[in-house]
Amino acid sequence: FTFKEYVALAEPTKYARVNRAKIIRKTGERLIARKNTVINPGDTVYVPEKGVRVDTVISWFNTLASVTLPLSDT
Repeated sequence: FTFKEYVALAEPTKYARVNRAKIIRKTGERLIARKNTVINPGDTVYVPEKGVRVDTVISWFNTLASVTLPLSDT
């Protein structure tokens, strides 16, 4: 498989940073993944996730607080 085919089969999440993917060969060699890079048996494909932004965490906390705080008054 090429890297492009491998990614299509894996169906990455919306948080995957496919353009920042790396391939680690079984020999230890590290490569930047390109569309036509061949994935060999024993290779590891590393696809990092997008980082979580502070404003997103604050939004999650506010949503959680608005749901749980009214429950604590009962």
